[in-house]
Amino acid sequence: MNKKLFFITPEMIDWAVMDEIVNKVDVIVYRSKTKEYSQMVTEVKRILGFCQKTIVMVNDDVDLCLEARAGGVVISRDDANAIIVRERIGPRRLIGYRTSSLQDLQVASAANVDFLLAGNIFFDTDKIKAKIMSIEEVRLIKSISKIPVILTGGLTIENIDQSIINVSDGLSFSSYLTIDTTERIRVIRNMLRG
Repeated sequence: MNKKLFFITPEMIDWAVMDEIVNKVDVIVYRSKTKEYSQMVTEVKRILGFCQKTIVMVNDDVDLCLEARAGGVVISRDDANAIIVRERIGPRRLIGYRTSSLQDLQVASAANVDFLLAGNIFFDTDKIKAKIMSIEEVRLIKSISKIPVILTGGLTIENIDQSIINVSDGLSFSSYLTIDTTERIRVIRNMLRG
């Protein structure tokens, strides 16, 4: 399996940057905590309109996923029951399950999630309250589960080493990819290829 590159949108979307990112990453996860629902629907549909090969998912909101016709949803234990989410979105849409511990693995497995979004691996200004997850914890998850693991949280070109590449099925970035976008994506893609 090719290692995947994810982009999680920052609250304020720079559409010029989004134009650089679309179709250069495998998955875009739309995230907003402050916008009106109608604006979120419009933005997700706009992103979908740009995408030819990139999967577009939404964060935390099954209704938004369904209304905008996104490719899936990323949830955590605090958002929704993963089994109910699977029933609502069906088998064709993806479910990503955000985790920072081994305890979430049983829930994720029962719901037949498509991938785990694991982390934070490092401190991240986008998620300042998130627990840091060690590479050893990720290795343990990988040793007992077949669910692909996408690492997230504070990753940069400077702090990604071979142990991070080896243990992951992909990497996820947010605001980090909004600066020097094309070059950073090129370097990260080369790192993921090994």
